[in-house]
Amino acid sequence: MAELIDYPGDATDYDLARAYYRKLIEAEEAGELVDEATLRLAVSLASEYRNPDSIEESVHLLRCRIEAGPDAELLPLLWETLGIIMLERQGDREGALLALSRAHELGFTNPTFAPRISWTLARLALEQGRFDLAVPVLEELVVKYPRSGRSYEARRVLLRIAREHPRLELRVPDLVEFKTPRASEGSTGPAPDRVAAGGTEP
Repeated sequence: MAELIDYPGDATDYDLARAYYRKLIEAEEAGELVDEATLRLAVSLASEYRNPDSIEESVHLLRCRIEAGPDAELLPLLWETLGIIMLERQGDREGALLALSRAHELGFTNPTFAPRISWTLARLALEQGRFDLAVPVLEELVVKYPRSGRSYEARRVLLRIAREHPRLELRVPDLVEFKTPRASEGSTGPAPDRVAAGGTEP
């Protein structure tokens, strides 16, 4: 592809890549190819962080594609990309919260990045006083992603919310502790059992 370096010395041509993306978007009426082209074009345009017009076009492309009813498989990623661009390139924290909330409702497409995006979503929600959005996401970070560093941080925030807002009657979930196998068990055995760790408030 024109925007990628395929071999040493290969020159990138972002303008050519964008032209191909636009042709694909215009040629196809629906389907995953259009979704993919829209995502790639939007991210490429958003990379020009000093060009407000380019960033605005990026946001416009994503909004139009979402409204057009894209392939269900990539819809969460379209919302997620829109939210991140609005947050990091436009500073639109309310718009980013709305977009990332929608992506979360649909289910993030990449489990590897889900904890990071969830943490961003939770922080945005807390900034805007949306405990109804923040608390479920924080609880999910603790329970669903126990191996993520965000799990511990999320529980600390939940404990603080429970202390400062008792009316919410939060039941903060426990952290999950991973047992370390004994030396005699070797490293080729089954995965360590997980046990709930009560944990204490930091």
